[in-house]
Amino acid sequence: MRERVLVALAIATAAGLLSLCMMQRPAFWPDFVYPWHAARLWSAGIDPYHAIAEIRKEPFTVPLYYPFPTVLAAWPVSGLPLHQAGAVFMASSCGLLAFLLTRGGWWRLWMLANPGLVLALGVGQFSPLLAAAAVVPAFGWFGMLKPNIGLALLASRFSWRTTLIMGSIGIASVLILPTWPLAWLHGLQTLEGHAPPVWGSAAVGLVALTRWRRSDARLLVAMLCVPQLLFFMDQLPLQSVARTRQEQAMLALMASLGFLAFVVWAWQHPVQPYVPMAQNFVLVSCYVPALVLIMRRPGSDGEPPVRSDLQRDESV
Repeated sequence: MRERVLVALAIATAAGLLSLCMMQRPAFWPDFVYPWHAARLWSAGIDPYHAIAEIRKEPFTVPLYYPFPTVLAAWPVSGLPLHQAGAVFMASSCGLLAFLLTRGGWWRLWMLANPGLVLALGVGQFSPLLAAAAVVPAFGWFGMLKPNIGLALLASRFSWRTTLIMGSIGIASVLILPTWPLAWLHGLQTLEGHAPPVWGSAAVGLVALTRWRRSDARLLVAMLCVPQLLFFMDQLPLQSVARTRQEQAMLALMASLGFLAFVVWAWQHPVQPYVPMAQNFVLVSCYVPALVLIMRRPGSDGEPPVRSDLQRDESV
């Protein structure tokens, strides 16, 4: 336990410093500015959804797309300056993820080598906490931070306990700010660039459905069906389908190669906005490798598993 805590603290420190450096880029506003500013507005007794929708200038050119539970999650660090608040939040998220990963074997830390995690550190996204929910179902209620991904996680491993916790959080948030659900849904009508995977997604999903008894297959299919930003970050929970050191490293390597290929392509084809152009790279480098691993396994979670690195670590 002591070693796990020390490793988690080291990773949290490194993640926080990297996040701080990346968020301080000149003329750059991280995504975390939205929940951070919304939490500050709420602390001052102001409805953040109405206030942000009225600003209409940098960095608030779109409405607040985050649900109010996400704003509440950012509230503990809202008293800090933006970049420091984002760095502390990301450090805490990565530290928790690392601690949860190491309880299943040190090899699981390969998940942190995914480019989606680095991108999340740079903009202040919630991908590390969603990955933690995918790895440890008891933390599935983290899905409230981004309900689109949260629904996919819940569909893969349905739990009445998780559903009850998420429902309780939702009810509590409505009691705190009764107007937020309608204001949030109204703002989502202007959201662009978060469609489910399109090219080839039907074929990948249909193949995965042949293993529908498996939770990892259900996760893949559910992820293909929910709206998401197809830019490697929202796909980080797919790394949870790995069962061995080699599989975890392979998924991280494929995602890295996909991101590198996209960077090369974007450099040769300068277009704006460039993020929507990444969807095919994400599908090939994140979804297809996960599908390959799933199809190599028995058709049901209940079947005797092949002896894995996790079992070898626990037997030592």
